[in-house]
Amino acid sequence: MQKKTRVTPKKKKIMPAGRKAASFPMIGIEASAGGALKGNLAKDRELSGDIAEKEIEAGLENIQKELVVIKQSADEASEFAESVINTVREPLIALGQDLRIVKVSRSFYEFFKVKPEETVGQLIYDLGNKQWDIPKLRELLETILPQKTTFDNYEIEHDFETIGPKTMLLNARQIQRASGKERIILLAIDDITEHKKVQQAIEDARVYAENIVETIQEPLIVLDTDLKVISANSAFYQTFKVNHKETEGQFIYDLGNRQWNIPRLRQLLEDILPMNNAFDNYEIEHDFETIGPKTMLFNARRLDDVQMILITIYDITERVRAEEKLQKNEEQFIERKKIEIELREANEQLIKFNDLKDEFVSIASHELRTPLSIISGAVKLLIDEIPGKIVSGQKEILDMAMRNLNRLARIVDALLNISKIESGKTELYRTDADICRLITETVGEYSQQAGKKHINLSCQLPAHPVILYADADRIKEVIANLLSNSLKFTHQGGSIDVGCEDHNDEVFIFVKDTGRGVAKNDIPRMFEKFTQFDRKIGPGEKGTGLGLAICKGLVNLHNGKIWAESDTGSGMKISFIIPHLSAEDIFTESADNAVKSSLKTGGGAAVVLISTKPLIQTDSPQMQAVLKDISGVLEQNLRQNAPNTVIQGTKEVLVVLGNCDISGASAVCQRLTQAIECHLADNDLSPKLDLLTGYAAYPDDGQTGQSLIEKAREAGIACLSSNKA
Repeated sequence: MQKKTRVTPKKKKIMPAGRKAASFPMIGIEASAGGALKGNLAKDRELSGDIAEKEIEAGLENIQKELVVIKQSADEASEFAESVINTVREPLIALGQDLRIVKVSRSFYEFFKVKPEETVGQLIYDLGNKQWDIPKLRELLETILPQKTTFDNYEIEHDFETIGPKTMLLNARQIQRASGKERIILLAIDDITEHKKVQQAIEDARVYAENIVETIQEPLIVLDTDLKVISANSAFYQTFKVNHKETEGQFIYDLGNRQWNIPRLRQLLEDILPMNNAFDNYEIEHDFETIGPKTMLFNARRLDDVQMILITIYDITERVRAEEKLQKNEEQFIERKKIEIELREANEQLIKFNDLKDEFVSIASHELRTPLSIISGAVKLLIDEIPGKIVSGQKEILDMAMRNLNRLARIVDALLNISKIESGKTELYRTDADICRLITETVGEYSQQAGKKHINLSCQLPAHPVILYADADRIKEVIANLLSNSLKFTHQGGSIDVGCEDHNDEVFIFVKDTGRGVAKNDIPRMFEKFTQFDRKIGPGEKGTGLGLAICKGLVNLHNGKIWAESDTGSGMKISFIIPHLSAEDIFTESADNAVKSSLKTGGGAAVVLISTKPLIQTDSPQMQAVLKDISGVLEQNLRQNAPNTVIQGTKEVLVVLGNCDISGASAVCQRLTQAIECHLADNDLSPKLDLLTGYAAYPDDGQTGQSLIEKAREAGIACLSSNKA
C-alpha cells in the first residue's frame, strides 16, 4: 500500500460544500485546489526536506478524484431531486429567505397557467399580476413559519383571475442548508376545491335529509344492523315521550324501560326484515306505560349499502277505534235509517196536513168575510138606531158585539195575509218610498190611542229623507203591527220610540218600548204563528198571535231581516233592516213584474232602455242631471192611463211597458227617441252625447225580465253602431 502524507488541517483551505464555486466548471476547481497545495509544498520543502514531490502529486491526484466523485454524487442528487419535484402531481414551489421564487415544479406551471420566465426570481406576492398577494399566505410565510419550521394543512381560499376560485391546502417546510447557506422554504400545494365541493354537497345532502326526516309528521327511527338506535326524528320523541339521551345508542328493545320489547316487533326485525328489504303496513298493538294502548302500522326498509334500517310508525289507534265503533254501530245505523224513513214519511204527512190546514184557514177566512161584513153592518145599523130606538143596556151589548166583530175581522184578515205570504201569492209593488214619511204617518195614526194610555210616543228620524225602493204599504204594515203590539203591552206612563237610520247598503228601522217584555229564552219563538206569551183569560188586550209572523214574512219578501231584543220587565225592541237594491236589481224586478202581469192578463210586456255615452269628459253629477231630465221627458210622452213605469238608474233609464207587444214597443221606442233627441238638441247636448235606445218584448225577445233588459241593451248598442256606419 502506498504511504500517504498527512496534511496539517490548519494549512488546508477547502471550499465549503454548496458554495457558488461548486457550480463553476471543474477545471476551475482543479486550478484553485492545485495552486493552494503547491504553495503548501514549497513551504513544506523549506520546513522539512524529507517530503518527496512525487508523494504530494499523488495526494493531489487522489483529492482531485474525490472531488470528481463528490460532484458526480451532487449532480445525481440534484437530478434525483429535480425528477422527484417534477414527478409529484401537486404543485411545489421553493422560496428563498427573501420570499423570492427559487424553483417550482412543472405541475405548478401547468396548474396555475404561468411561465418560467415570469415566475423564477419573482417575489411570490407579485406572481400573476399580484394575484398571489393573499392575506392568509402572508400570515403563513411572515408570521407562522418564522416560529415553526413545518406547518401542514394550512387552508387558503382565493379567486384567481386565470383559474377561478380555488381552495388549497399548503404544507410548508423550512430547509436549513449546510455550510451556512441561507434557508429555503418549500411549499407543497394541494388543490382541494373539488373535494370541498363534494364535502359541501355531502353536508347539504345530510342537512336536507335531516330536514326531511324532521319534517315528516310520523315518528321515524333509524337503526344499525345490530338493532341499536342511530337517530330518531322529533315526531318520535314527542309521540313516545322520550329524549335523545335515553334513545340514541340504545338497543331498540330496551327503549323506555324495555317497553319496546314487543314480540311482534321482534318478529318484524328478526324474522321478516332479514328476508325482505322492505315491509309495509305491519300492524302492532301494544300498551305503553307512558302513552297508553296504541295500534301502529310499521313500514321498514333495510339499507344494505349504508348498513341501516329505517322504520316509520303510523299511529292508527283512533282510526281503529273509529272502525270498531262503526262496526258496533252498524245495526244501530240500519235501525236509525229505518227511523229516519219513518220520520220522513211522518213529516211528509204533517206537511200535507199543514197544507190542508192552511188551505182550510184560507177558505174559511174567505167564507167568513162575507157573513162578518153582513153581521157587522147589521150591528152598526142597530147602534146607529136606524131601525128604531134602543135602550142603554142594549147599546152596551151591541158595542161589545161590534168590538168582537171587529176583532174577528182582524183575525180573518191576518189569516188571509199569512196564508198568502206562506203560499208565495203576496206580490210586492216597489216604489221609491220615503221611510221617514211612512213612520211619521203611522205614528200620527196611533197618537190618539197612545194619548189615552198616557204613553209618550216619539220618532227618532234623520234630518234628511230616507228613500228606499220598497213596497210602501207593506213596510207601513210592518211598522203598524209593531207599534200596535207595543201599545198593547206598554203600561200607562210608558214610552215608545220609532225610528230609522240610513246605512250605506240598507235601511234600519226599529220600534222600542218600555213594556213588560218577554223572557230571553222565549225570543226565538216570537215570530212563529199563533205564539202568545202570558195570555190571560178575561178582559184585556188580546192578539191573534199572527202579527209578528206577518211582519217576518213581509220583511223576508224584501230580502230583509227582523229580530227582537228583550228581557222580562225591561221592555222590548224589535228591529228590522231592508237592503237597498242596486239599479240593475230594480230594473230586473220591475221587468219581472211586468212579465208576471202579462202571464195573468195575456196583454204582453216590453221594456225600452235609454242610455247616453259622453263624447267629451263629463262628471257623474252632470250625467245624473241629464238622465233625470230624460226621465222627465219620458214621463211626459208616455200615456198617463197606461201601466207604464219610468225608472232612473245610475247610467240608464228603463221604461217598463205593460199590455204592450213587440210592434207597440217598437213604436213607443221610436216616439220616445225622437222626443229625447229634440230635448238634447234644444239644450245643446247633441254634440256632447251619443244616445242609445233599444227595446225588447215578451215573449218574442226573452222569457224573463233580465233577458229583456239585456236584449234591449244590445239593441241600443247595435243601433248606435249602425247609425255611425
